[in-house]
Parts: sequence; C-alpha cells; structure tokens
Amino acid sequence: MDIGSITAGLSGQTETVSNGIAQDFDTFLTLLTTQLQNQDPLEPTDSNEFTRQLVSFAGVEQQIQANENLQDLSTLTAFSQNAAAVNYLGKTVTIAGDTITNDGNTPLGFEYDLPVTADTVTVQILNADGDVVFEQDGETNFGIHRIDLSSFDGETPIPAGQYSVRVDARDADNKAIQTNSFVRARVDEVETSGLTPLLTIGGQRIPLHQIAAVAA
Repeated sequence: MDIGSITAGLSGQTETVSNGIAQDFDTFLTLLTTQLQNQDPLEPTDSNEFTRQLVSFAGVEQQIQANENLQDLSTLTAFSQNAAAVNYLGKTVTIAGDTITNDGNTPLGFEYDLPVTADTVTVQILNADGDVVFEQDGETNFGIHRIDLSSFDGETPIPAGQYSVRVDARDADNKAIQTNSFVRARVDEVETSGLTPLLTIGGQRIPLHQIAAVAA
C-alpha cells in the first residue's frame, strides 16, 4: 500500500472549513476597504469604530492562522495513525469481544480473563444460530487464558461461519464470576479513507484504538 497516498482524502475534509473562513476574511477586507474609500471626508469614520473594525480584522486573521495550524496537526496525527495501521496487515491481533467470523482455513482464537481464581469454568462455542457446537472445561486460575481450536471433534476442520464464545465461571459457592472475553484473528484489510483507520479482523471492522495486543 502506498503510504504517501493514505492522507490524500484527509486534507479535503478540513479544506472546506478553511476556505470558508478565508472567504469571510476576504469579504471583511473588501467591505472595510470600500467603507474607507467611500467615507464622507467631512464626517470620517469614528476612530473608535475604526479601531473595533481593525480588532475584528485581526481576530479573523488569527482565526485563519489557528485553523491552518489545527489542520496541519490533524493531518499529521491522521497520517501517523494510518501509517501505524498499515503495519498491522497480516498480523494476529487481540480485541475485546466474544464473536468472530471464521473463513474455514484459520483456527478459532478466543481468550477469557478471570479476575479471581474460579472453582469451575465451562467454555462453550456457539454457532451463528446460537447452538453449542463445542464445550470443554476451562482453566480456573485468575488471569488470561487462551482457547485455540482448529477442530470441534479433533478431526474435521471448523466450517466457515460466525462463532461466539461463552464462559461460565463459578466460585466455590456456585456464584457466577464476571469474565471478559477477547477474540484473536488476522488483520486482513486496513481502511484509511476516513479520519480514523479501520482494521478488518475476523469479519469485523475495528478502530485501531480497540486493539488490545498484537503478535507477528
């Protein structure tokens, strides 16, 4: 991907605002000049009024300069984000969530985070219809645990489709423990047409800031 073209569409999104201010500035300058040219020599423009107009003139000029500085900063920030996003192509990333779309050629990757040690943990994988297609006992120690599946029965590859993970963690009193789920998948595409880059991961378009971890 040509990184030099990543921000091609960004400047256009701020040029409209800048051009609008510049047009207002030109209009103000024209009106002020016309007023000075056409004033009555016997009754010239009041100095206080003229001073107020000059102050307004300076304010418009400062507004244009501030807008140009903000535009430069916005473009630089967006360029940095887009360039960073391109580097994620082909890498495996982890994002918060419990659902992923599998292409039929890639193992399913899930994670769950236990805030405390559990007494029992049951991990279920559900298909798009909500049917349980896989179930196993999970790790009970506190912390993050990975689930990597290339087959549900140990032989047949996982069919393409949408899958979600459900984790039921219980303490010694059989009370539910709140867990956080994550999915892992390869970044297949990066979209940089907007102000915020979007990564296509497991059939989902995810903003760059939602990535929790990345692996080669």
